[in-house]
Amino acid sequence: MNNSQDKILRVPFEASSKAFNNICKAIGVILKENYCKENRDLLYDIDWHSFHKIIVRHRLPLYLLKEMLNNFSLSENVKKELKEYIKNKSIESFNQLNEMKIVSEAFKVNNTDILFLKGIVHSALFYNDVIDRQARDIDILIHSNEVKKADSILTSLGYSKIRKEFDLTPKQFNEFIKFEKEIEYYHPGKKIYIDLHWKLNNESDFDVNINDKAIRKNIVFPVDFEVNTMGFDYNLLYLFSHGGVSAWFRLIWLFDVAMALKKYPEYDWDAFISLSHEHGVKRSVLQGLLLVNKFWSIEIPPQINKMIEKDKLIIRNSRIPIKATVHSGVYFKDSMFSKMERRIYLATLKNNWLYVLKTILSFRLTTPYDWMFLKLPDKLFFLYYVLRPYFLFIRIIKRNKFYKTS
Repeated sequence: MNNSQDKILRVPFEASSKAFNNICKAIGVILKENYCKENRDLLYDIDWHSFHKIIVRHRLPLYLLKEMLNNFSLSENVKKELKEYIKNKSIESFNQLNEMKIVSEAFKVNNTDILFLKGIVHSALFYNDVIDRQARDIDILIHSNEVKKADSILTSLGYSKIRKEFDLTPKQFNEFIKFEKEIEYYHPGKKIYIDLHWKLNNESDFDVNINDKAIRKNIVFPVDFEVNTMGFDYNLLYLFSHGGVSAWFRLIWLFDVAMALKKYPEYDWDAFISLSHEHGVKRSVLQGLLLVNKFWSIEIPPQINKMIEKDKLIIRNSRIPIKATVHSGVYFKDSMFSKMERRIYLATLKNNWLYVLKTILSFRLTTPYDWMFLKLPDKLFFLYYVLRPYFLFIRIIKRNKFYKTS
C-alpha cells in the first residue's frame, strides 16, 4: 500500500480513544504472539469500565480475553472482573451449545431442514475450541416457506417472539417475509436468544439455497452431537458479506477473518475470490482483508493486494468501516449525512449499476411499523401505500422506540 493510500485509511483512527487503540494493538500482539515487555503493558492503564464497554460493543471473543488475562499486565480490579466475565460467558456458551442440540433434534423430529450460522459454528471453524467465540444468540437458517412451522416448533420449546406486536395478517406476513430476513425469539427460563433467518442479508444479494447439498456440511461437537451448517467456504463468504453490509462496526468480524487467515495458511484464496465474485461479494471480501491488514498488519496473499490496488474504491470506501468500528456503529446515527454516507457505501459494495441504483433509491412502500401504528384488514392493505407519506411524517415527529428509520 503506498503512502497516500495509507493516509486515506489512517485519518479515521485519530478519533479513537486510547483504550480502543491499545486494545487494538493488544489484539495484533496476540495474533502475532509477540509478548515482549512493552507489549505486555499495553492494557495496564485501562480501567474496567472502559475495558468492559469495548468488550461488549465489539463482542470480543473468549479466546482473546483469555489471552489478555494470561499474557498481559492488568490492574488487580480488571483482572478480577475479567476472570468473572470469562467464567460467565463460558457458561453461556456451554448452555447455547446444549440448546443447539435440543433445537436441532426438535426440527429433525418435525422433518424441517435448518442450518446453524455464525456464533459457535464460526468458533468451531475458525478457532481452536467451540467456545472460543461466544455469541449473543443462536442463528438458524430455514426455508422461507417454513417460517410458520419453525415458529410453532420454537414456541413448543418455550420460546416467544420478542416483538409480540407482530401478530400479522396473511397479507402482512407475506410482505414481512419478502422484505425482512429474521425473527428474534427469547426463552425466559434459559435466557437464550434465537434468530430465525430465512435470508442471509437484506442489503446484499448474497444468499444460499438451504436444500443445496453442495453448500451443506455437518459439524460434530464435543458433546456428542452434530449440526448442519454451511461448508467452510460459504461460512467464510457469509462472514465477509455480513461484515461488509454492517460496515465492520464490530471488531469480532475482522478478528474472525484474521483467525481464518492464521488457522488456514494454505487456503486457496484464488478459488475463494472466484466464489465471492460469483455471489456478488468480492468487494466485501477484498475490503475485509484490507481492514485486517490495516488494523493488525496481518499479511494477506500478494495476489489479493494486487486486486485491492486495482480497485481504488475499496481503499477509499474503507474509511467508512474504520469510522464505524472506532465509534462502534454510532457514527451512522449521528446525522442524516452519515446515514446517507452509509447508503452510498452499501451501494458501492458491488461493481454493478443496477445494484447501486437499487440500494441508493431503495424505498419501502410499507413496513411493519406502519402496520403496528394502524391496524387494517387485508382487503384494505392498499391504504398502507396511500398513507405512506403520513406514516413517514409521524415517524419523524415521534421517533419513539417502535418508529425507527428503515
